[in-house]
This record gives sequence, C-alpha cells and structure tokens, in this order.
Amino acid sequence: MSKKNKFHFGIFEDGKNIKIAQLQMQKNSASLVSLQKEFMDSPLYAGAVLKKKNFEQGDVENNGPINLNEQSDDFDLDQGEDLHSKFMSLEYLLRRFPLNSGKLALNANNDKLNFHTLNLPQKKITRSKLVELEILKPYEKRDKNIQINFIPNVNDQTTIVVHRGENKLFSFLQDFNKKNAHKKYFYSLIDCNDILLTDYLKNSKELAASENTLLLYLGHEYKKGIFMEGNSYKKSFPIMTSANSFDIKEEIYSKLMLMEDEEDLPEFSKLIIAGDYSKDEDIAYFSQKYENIEVKRATFENFPLTIDPEIGADEIAAYIIPIMLAMKSMHLKTLHFITSNFLSPKVIESQKPFKIGWHGFVILAVIFLTVLYLTNSYLNFNQQLNQMVAKNKNLEQKLQSIKQDRMIIQNVQKQINQIIESDSKITNILENKNKWTYIMNKFAYAVATHPKSWLTNVKSEKNGFIISGITDDRENIIYFSKLFPNSNITSVDSETLEGREIWSFDISYDYPAISTFEIIEKKEKSPPPDVTPVKTMETKNNSVNTLYRQITNAYYQGDRKKVINLARKLIEKYPQDELALNSKYLIGELIYQEGKTEEALQLFNQVIEAKNNMAPFAMYMKAKLMANKGQNQQAIEQLQLLMNYYTTSSVLPKAKKLLRTLEGAQNE
Repeated sequence: MSKKNKFHFGIFEDGKNIKIAQLQMQKNSASLVSLQKEFMDSPLYAGAVLKKKNFEQGDVENNGPINLNEQSDDFDLDQGEDLHSKFMSLEYLLRRFPLNSGKLALNANNDKLNFHTLNLPQKKITRSKLVELEILKPYEKRDKNIQINFIPNVNDQTTIVVHRGENKLFSFLQDFNKKNAHKKYFYSLIDCNDILLTDYLKNSKELAASENTLLLYLGHEYKKGIFMEGNSYKKSFPIMTSANSFDIKEEIYSKLMLMEDEEDLPEFSKLIIAGDYSKDEDIAYFSQKYENIEVKRATFENFPLTIDPEIGADEIAAYIIPIMLAMKSMHLKTLHFITSNFLSPKVIESQKPFKIGWHGFVILAVIFLTVLYLTNSYLNFNQQLNQMVAKNKNLEQKLQSIKQDRMIIQNVQKQINQIIESDSKITNILENKNKWTYIMNKFAYAVATHPKSWLTNVKSEKNGFIISGITDDRENIIYFSKLFPNSNITSVDSETLEGREIWSFDISYDYPAISTFEIIEKKEKSPPPDVTPVKTMETKNNSVNTLYRQITNAYYQGDRKKVINLARKLIEKYPQDELALNSKYLIGELIYQEGKTEEALQLFNQVIEAKNNMAPFAMYMKAKLMANKGQNQQAIEQLQLLMNYYTTSSVLPKAKKLLRTLEGAQNE
C-alpha cells in the first residue's frame, strides 16, 4: 500500500446493523474523518435454512457428532437468493468511502467464536494441548481455516478464542471489491469484539490496580459485559434480551442483577457504558440504579485521537468498536493492543509487497554462483572426511562393545546378589501394608458408590477387624457386610436427625487373604462429579447424567432456548429422577428472566415441596419474585424460612444480602 494512503477503516457488523469509522493517520496520532451506519434488510449471518453439503455417516463415526457452529463452512445459505439484492443498503454504505485508499479492519461475528478459559499461561498452550483438552477436535489440529487467539487473564489464566467458519463480511467485501473497484482492497485485520473492548479498557487509563471495572456494550445484537480486575481481563458474559422488550434498560439491569447472584460476579466500583444504548437518558438510568458506583459513558479522551467537537459523545460511544478496529490497524506506538488477528495467513502473505530492481538480480546471480562453487568444494571435502570418520567410528564401536559386554556380566552378578538380599526385606515390609491398602480401597469405593454413608471407626484385632459407620439407607448395611469374609453385623441402631431416620452399625470381619506381592488395581472408579451451575444429587442412570450435562453446557453458553428444550425432555423421560427437579429449577430461572413469573413460581414451589437439593435456591428465587411484585413482607418471611432450614447452603450469602435490602426498605 502506498505511503500516501493514510486512511484506516473500521467496519463493524452487528446483526442487521453495519457501522463504518474512517480515521486518518497523522504522525503517531489519528483524526476522525467520518462515522456512518446502515440497517440491512436481513443480517449477513442468517440462522434460517442451512443445507449440509457432502455429509456422510462416516463423518459422525470418525469424528463424533457434528456441531453446526463448528462446521459452518460446510453450510450455505439458500443459493436461489441474490445476495446483493438483499444487501443493497450495505453496498450503498460502502460506496460512500474510498475503501481502495486505505486499510480495512473488520470484526468477527460473535456466533462464529467459542470462548474457553484455561488455568494455564499463554506460552504453555499449543494446538496439541487444545486437542488434548477437547477444545479442538483431532481433525481440527492442523486446519488452517480455524483461527485461534488468546486473551491473557488474571492469575496466569488464558481465555482461548476459537473462530470456525467463514467471515461473511470479509467475503462480501471481496466480492464487492471485484465488481466495483479496479484496485484490490488492503485488509489489515479481523478481530474479536471482546478483544477490542478489552484493548479499549487497557488503553483508556480508566483502570485502577485496586478496583474492578465493568464495561457494558449494548448494541443491536451484540450485548456483552467485559469485567476487568485491576488492569487484567477477568471474564466476559453475554447479556441476552427479549426481542419484544418494552423497556430494554430495565431488562438489562435485571440481567446484571442475576449475573451478580448466579455467576458470582465480583463487586465493581466503576461502570462504563458503550454501544447504541449510551445516550444521556441511559447513563442517567444506570447512575440511578447504581448510586454508589461511578457510571460513565465510554470516551476517547485519553487516546491519541482528534475528534470534531460537533460529534456527540453518545455517537462516539456507539462507534467504539469500529473506531478501535481502525486504530488497531494503525499500530500506534503510544497504544498497546492484544496481539490477535483472525484474518487468514494466506491473505496476509498475499498482500506483502516484494520489489527488486535489475541490479538486485545481478547481485543475486553473483551470490548464487559463488555459493554454488563453495558448496561443491565443501561437499567434496566433507565426503572424504565422512569416510574417514566412519572407519574410525566402526573401530570405536567394536572396542566399546567388548567393554560393555564385560561390564554387563559383572553387573548382572551384583544385581542377583542384591535381589536375593532385598527379597526378604520387601516381604516383611509389604506383608501388613498391602493387606490394609486392599481393605481401605474396598471401603473407599463402597462409600463412594453409596452416598450419605460413612465410616466412623476402624479397629484392628488379632484375627480380624471391626468397623463402625452411619447411613441413611438400611440396605447399605447389608452391602457393607458382604465386603469381606466371615462378616458379622454385631449391632444396628436407628435415630431421627432433622426429620430423617439414620442408622448406626458395627460389623466384624476376618482379614482377607492377600498375597504380599499382589498388585491391587482399582478397576471400578466412582464417576467424576458433574460440573454444573447448580449442585446435583448422584443418579444411577448414565443417560440422564449425559442429558443433564448437555443442559449445563448450554446454560454456560447462554443458549436459553436449548436449555429449556433439553430440560423439558429430561423431565418427560425421567420424571422421578432427582435431576428432573434440578431441570425444573433451571426452567423456572430462565422463564423468570423472560417475565413469566407465575409459571416460574409454580416450578419453584414444586422444587421447594420436594425438598430437593435445589430447594434453598428455589426459595431464594421465590423471595426475589415476591420482592419484584412488591410483596416485601412475604419475601422476608421466605428468606427467614430458608436460613432456618438450610443453614449450610451456598445460597445463604445472597439470601442475607437480599434480606438486608428488603428490611432496610421497610424501615425507610
């Protein structure tokens, strides 16, 4: 690109909304030339009819289930439609800018990205490591169409950002370039919205080392929170809103409150608003809601950027992402950005200039002939030297082989003597240790597979041993009595604890016959705990566990519709399983966010009546629902009941916080 082309364009796609920021380079600073946007008739990434091409059953057998988000390159929109007739407004917007006279920077669509946080520093993360951790499929290990970038987190954590599939905005620009301009466009980068917003915060001088900051970007489709702990990226989370919301600010505030409760979002002392909902009334609304927190609009006051005073501050905040795209393409020395680029390496290489004059060819020819002559001379000399070295090496190997054979014979004799001496010592050491290792391994597995049972004492005797334990299921006592030979249940007592009957027992056994050198292999392993956003009871059905894990994965990804559909499917197939009640709670939580309070209340009541492990969480949500209806006294009673009956629940800190708020409101 010519040095005269000092324009930089940031093009931001957000659903149907397309924004372009045009900046001009001025030494080591920039000036804002133009901000413009258009709304298309339909988004570039239409999630409607997708058709799979060349799909075979073997794809599933070899690579596992096909994920539509990860395999989007194999799907096409309906080819019967003329793309340019659908996106006339986008073409109209592009024609307003001299795109062939500058560098273009685009954003990556959020739906094409997957985020994964690892407790590893970036330098230790490779593609092989990502395959090992199942972030990438094995067949994606060397796939050049899959781009990977990193966001450094606090405490040596790293967020992995994986882009799969086609960038429709980039493809549209290439096609538009061919039809409307003789000169090829120069593409600088494609970057992730989350990384751009993190770059903004790191360079805005708004971050203090001892404070937590939350940036809310509220766009047309892309709505997200970026949480910073001091100067370091902590996490990001989507803010899902209803399409027909009558009060978008109220809904966003409700989502933030839920995030603080359900995602354990740390407290923040500064809130920065950006995007389309950053007008004066929006700032005033959030300032009223967060009276003790500094709330402000995103600005570029501390950036090397000259802006026309006539451009409103709310418009600048609305264009923060396209402006950051353009500035990141400038490589300003005064700014520090996260190194990331989802632009294909092929495109980057194809744009690198390579020019050489006629005198350069003469120099290259001389160098080539000189190197060729020296290489031939060196090869001849090296060949003779290698022959002499090979002969000498053969003689040395024969000599070493004779010496090694002699040493081996001597060492074998010493080892035989040492083994004979050690044999008796090892037998004495392992005789008792191996026996008790076997016994404790058996008990560890028995307790792991029979929850709510535990041992209180193990006593060794001359000819056997005695155990004491407690369980809430009397049949477990029979199971424990069969673990070792010649067992005898010496006592069984029952008592009532917090309304539940529990059994204490004593069982005597003979010692099992275990060989001193027998290798004890624990062939049966208790299943690992399921990582879910809520606590779950153990189930005996692997199918229901698998289905519930799909529900929790969708919950973390913010796919509300998928969570509700899968949860209802689990309830229908396994109505008596403990996880069916967990699923009812999740459905209640999500439809509560949608404003379906009566239906949510019914589901919370079912969980509370069943006294499921999610009952304290359901009681907390019921109290919030009552408080939102203005029923403060009923909400207070519900919270007091929760704290009396569930004294060890992890939801108690939230319940106490809400109780203080409600009691304070009553005293005013």
